[in-house]
Amino acid sequence: MAVNRNSLYILLLALFQALSSTFLLRIQNFSELNSILFLLSGALLSFLLVKVPEIALDRKAMVSSFGSFIWIKALLIAAFLPIGYHYCRQIMDDTPLAIENADMLPVIKVMGQRFLSGEWHSVYRPIPEIWNGLQPIYPSVLWMSFLPALLFDFDLRWITVIGIYLSAILCVFLLKFRKEAKFFSCVLLGAVAIV
Repeated sequence: MAVNRNSLYILLLALFQALSSTFLLRIQNFSELNSILFLLSGALLSFLLVKVPEIALDRKAMVSSFGSFIWIKALLIAAFLPIGYHYCRQIMDDTPLAIENADMLPVIKVMGQRFLSGEWHSVYRPIPEIWNGLQPIYPSVLWMSFLPALLFDFDLRWITVIGIYLSAILCVFLLKFRKEAKFFSCVLLGAVAIV
């Protein structure tokens, strides 16, 4: 029972972390307290993650849970993904991809552009246009995952959104609902998928 309670706390803390890095930033004169709450919730989240035992994956159980309540799961995904898309689109439109907001994706973009233009030996050389010569530090497995965005010319942040969507979809389809907790689980998971 303690494991289930810890799992619920982990889910709620993750939801709070998502809220504090999005919607709570818009509250005036709340940024200092929000930063402290974000730090404390992250520390508590880390502590709880260590206390939850590792999951033993059983292939037969995964296949059976994939098919249980399939229509509810598909409906949940169909309902919440467009809502999530709307919020993501709004955030991306309001926040340009600029080094003043965050420099990780602009650095990854330059690294990817260098790679795609054939400058394979200079991917990691300093980038003069970012902070007067920032030295890229990101491992290749990280920046190469954003190459499709550069190849097909769309915002790099959609790669992250797609990864979150796929993770949420996988969690929903692998979730095995107990009859008494079915509605609560759907609503809570849907809220996390939106955020």
